Amino acid sequence: PFSIAIQSAGSATVCSGSSVLLSMTTYASPLNTYQWNDASGPITGETTSMYIASVSGTYNLTVTNPNGCVATSNDIVVDIITVTAPTGLFTSNIGLDNATMNWTAVANAHHYDIRMREQGSSAWTITINNILGTSQLKSNLTQSTTYEWEIRSACSSDSSSVSAWSSTEAFTTLTPCVVPSNPVTSG
Repeated sequence: PFSIAIQSAGSATVCSGSSVLLSMTTYASPLNTYQWNDASGPITGETTSMYIASVSGTYNLTVTNPNGCVATSNDIVVDIITVTAPTGLFTSNIGLDNATMNWTAVANAHHYDIRMREQGSSAWTITINNILGTSQLKSNLTQSTTYEWEIRSACSSDSSSVSAWSSTEAFTTLTPCVVPSNPVTSG
């Protein structure tokens, strides 16, 4: 009888588009035969002491030595995270030149990015990146102007894995009060 163990090189939880390298922690003899397995059974063609997992699941390795003895490793759970676009968008505390944008938190999101534009514009001209909470105050806006904004979730700090942009939310900054002109007294 013999035993084997496997480990992941780094975290077994990664963002979509990344993968996890799984390998033996014990001696990998060239005389042994190797078979990687997932919940469905043997993975076709994966017959070395290392495996690159790019799909969420539970993995283990079965090793057969030259004497025909078989050992199966511990299981490793790999989690490939895909973040979704935030929902529950609304704008609050709308002022003359500022507003607070709000949304519902997304599971496993590292941060959020917002893009904004004046309504009717074809280009997104304002960006706010690396937002850690679920609300963002934007100042220095133009009075009496309608703005559109969208938000996306990022899985990692480098924004290499992001969701699609959310639905579009709109708000209009306030119009300042004006001093009445031509006051007249009658009667």
